[in-house]
Amino acid sequence: MYPVYLNLSKKELNRRISKLFKILENCEICPRRCHVNRLKGKKGFCQLGEKPVIAAYHLHFGEESVLIGKNGSGTIFFTSCNLTKKAGLKRLYQK
Repeated sequence: MYPVYLNLSKKELNRRISKLFKILENCEICPRRCHVNRLKGKKGFCQLGEKPVIAAYHLHFGEESVLIGKNGSGTIFFTSCNLTKKAGLKRLYQK
């Protein structure tokens, strides 16, 4: 599997990297949108800091053909927050 981002120009790759760092300063990566500054070591609801931990990644073919093309779409699973209410309550009551 060839990473398509390697086809980007250096300018475009740097633009995307800068955009990601802006998001991490006021985190909205997941739907919880906790707005912590992960670049300063703050941890939001998910309890992840500056560097997320990836649990798994693979090609995904379970979407409409316009989304997956001939090579599939990428799927990335992160560790920690699973966005469920139950997980949130568990963290809320931990000492």
